[in-house]
Amino acid sequence: MDRKRVLWPRVDREVAHSQDKVVQFIAWALGWFQTVLNRPFYAAPAGWASRRWNHGEPWLYFNYIYSAWWALLVVGFFVLSPCIAGWGQLVIVSIALWRVAEILTWYVKLLFDKRHRVFLEVERNFFFLIADALILVTALALALETVEEGSRARRWADAFSAFTLNGAPGGYNSGWAAAVGVLGAIGGLALLGAGLGIVIGIISDRIKESQDAVAEEGVPRSYTGPTRPAPPWEEGAPRRLFSRAWRRLKRTQS
Repeated sequence: MDRKRVLWPRVDREVAHSQDKVVQFIAWALGWFQTVLNRPFYAAPAGWASRRWNHGEPWLYFNYIYSAWWALLVVGFFVLSPCIAGWGQLVIVSIALWRVAEILTWYVKLLFDKRHRVFLEVERNFFFLIADALILVTALALALETVEEGSRARRWADAFSAFTLNGAPGGYNSGWAAAVGVLGAIGGLALLGAGLGIVIGIISDRIKESQDAVAEEGVPRSYTGPTRPAPPWEEGAPRRLFSRAWRRLKRTQS
């Protein structure tokens, strides 16, 4: 994949966009801001992964690796935060807030951009919604300077309280608490709004599938007991990731 396709994504003119020029401008501005945010940490690894695992085309599963990498980094910062002070704390908070900006931009753009090309299955986005919410809360907890009796558990709980729109946490010595309150409110509104849309999408798809089945078969389906999905390697989606492990498992059973 050409690295410029990640650094400067093409403009998609084929999908319908909003007729409201103000909404259209907000979506355009968010797209540019997202492109700038993606340049330092996302573009080069995404290009390398596409060449390594998907013949130069954008790789569907890279975002799982990217999200896991940020989760490990932010959680590591949070665990080590009591040992870091001064300029060191400012550096790790700044890095974590970069990820917060990426998350907020993505979900706000999801709500404003009618041409969102990366909106795949709603179940996938629901998974990322949960993961991103946990990363965002942990990043906000990094920004809180605790009082003398403070602890990591208290900081995380206070950050989660801000995320659930309960205002700025009290008992902290710096102005970061007010910033956490503002960012937590923005993040809570963006992610909870996107999450509500995703959940409604999942439920409406299930209802539509059920109604389509009734219309096609003429009678409602009868309950046949609990079911479980087929393993992903049988459907060939990430076959290269599972085939080797599956062959080893079969050899051990034989």
